[in-house]
Amino acid sequence: MTRFLSYRWQSPRLVAVMVLTLLIMGCQTSPSAIAESNDSPDSTVSSPSADLTLPDDSAMPPSVLNSVLQDIEKRTGIDANQLTWVGATAETWSDGCLGLGGPAESCLMALVEGWQVHVSYEQEEWFYRTDATGQAVRWIDTDLHSPLPPSLSDRLLQQVADETGLERDRLQVTDATSAVWNGCLGIEPDNGVCTEIAIFGWRVEVDVDGTVQVYHTNHDGSDIRRYS
Repeated sequence: MTRFLSYRWQSPRLVAVMVLTLLIMGCQTSPSAIAESNDSPDSTVSSPSADLTLPDDSAMPPSVLNSVLQDIEKRTGIDANQLTWVGATAETWSDGCLGLGGPAESCLMALVEGWQVHVSYEQEEWFYRTDATGQAVRWIDTDLHSPLPPSLSDRLLQQVADETGLERDRLQVTDATSAVWNGCLGIEPDNGVCTEIAIFGWRVEVDVDGTVQVYHTNHDGSDIRRYS
């Protein structure tokens, strides 16, 4: 402003030229551009941020969770910010369709590194398979496919084989449901003392050479306990 006043006192003609230039520049801003600016979405609104829900020690990229949350929001209309990340396991899928290709679908026959992701909202749950970065995302239809993570199933069957001495091909997972356990995975210890914390996991039924055995696990299968 000081410089403008200085020019004003030294040259009225220069001031007039400057004012005219400013008026011309102002007229070049079209009404439509102003309307677009006023109607544009708030710049603070963005895609859901996995940084707010992923624990610091998670190896899963935030882009994977973002892709899953956005797909659930699109399918259900539930605000992605209301969804809860339960957990994820690193997996290797058998093909480019992440092992979920339909009968008429052509899938790239190559191993694909990725994730199985578990998300919940109140009493509802969703299970997804993704590639390593979340570019490929597939919802697991639990009416057609078991949501039990393949890595957990392998770990469980190996433990059962070690415990029983049976070959793996004589063992089969026949049922799996997600569960929320206490610190003892829902199995009462001898001393009756359990930590009252919520541990997401699985109740799994295994056919052991014709006999059904039930196991309780945590989310990724790093803790597996026989129930019956």
